[in-house]
Amino acid sequence: MASARLMHLPKPVGPYHVSFADFELRPSGDDECVSSHPSDVEKDDSLKLEGVPPMRFFYPTAAEPRWRLGETQSRRWLPHFNYTWGYFSKVIQPSSFLRRLAIWTLSCLMHLFMWLQLHCSVAQAILVPVSEQGKNSGRLPVVIFCHGMWACRTTYTIACCDMASHGYIVVAVEHMDGSAVAAKYRDGKGRRKWITHAGAERPFDDTPIADRSKQLRKRISELRKVVDILEMLDSGLVRQKSNAVRGRASLDVGMLQGRIDMCQLAIRGHSFGGSTAIVACGLDKRLKCCIAEDAWFQPIEQVIYPMASRQCDCKLHNS
Repeated sequence: MASARLMHLPKPVGPYHVSFADFELRPSGDDECVSSHPSDVEKDDSLKLEGVPPMRFFYPTAAEPRWRLGETQSRRWLPHFNYTWGYFSKVIQPSSFLRRLAIWTLSCLMHLFMWLQLHCSVAQAILVPVSEQGKNSGRLPVVIFCHGMWACRTTYTIACCDMASHGYIVVAVEHMDGSAVAAKYRDGKGRRKWITHAGAERPFDDTPIADRSKQLRKRISELRKVVDILEMLDSGLVRQKSNAVRGRASLDVGMLQGRIDMCQLAIRGHSFGGSTAIVACGLDKRLKCCIAEDAWFQPIEQVIYPMASRQCDCKLHNS
């Protein structure tokens, strides 16, 4: 009863419970981690997977959430102190010692508060069985979610959990273009490194639009690799040792073999993520549908949106 009184994020409203797991591709150099992709074999070209961004998978499960405080370590909305620091750096520019001290103090308080917030999902549960879907194929539609400026892969947890509760596999990407509050990656030796927001030291409006266009192009490159990874996961070409994440939040890659419906692959994004989604649909035919929420059109070249509209269904949600 005591755990029921703890605060938590809004719960999903779909018929399924929701689980999540993280995937970070181990740095290249180990041929036993990832097998060759069939399309690359046909092209007689080597598979290049450098620069794959971290991903959090939200997916439907039959397991019920367990509201125990000790299990919230890997389920926090802010899974690391660096994310908290990044959010407050948006409000208080760290241009002096006193400002940095204020950010550190507020970050500590917020991080402690969010540590007590229970998540609305279960870490590393089993994907919903085929028998409970009512579908012969057992494959689930996929939505790739792109975060906006000053966000990360966990910022839109509520929206991602809600989509997953309706039977979707949601892949929340953490872009490494400098637009996230913080982004982590693994170096060549497997050590965790961090990328801070590129505009943390200067006002948002002082960033040239040309720099935003460069970030947009990097995002598109990352999304193409994410789609490649999804195809490989569905084909069983990714081995478990390729995932650098360990513990309860580590994605079981074998669970997704034969369960991803690449014919129903959509992309959704908010703000800068909305513009990313539009451009990605225009350049990658594997993406079948685009949902852009409050899309930031300024970094998009004029020719891209008509291309995206012809390529797939593109829905724009602007408030």
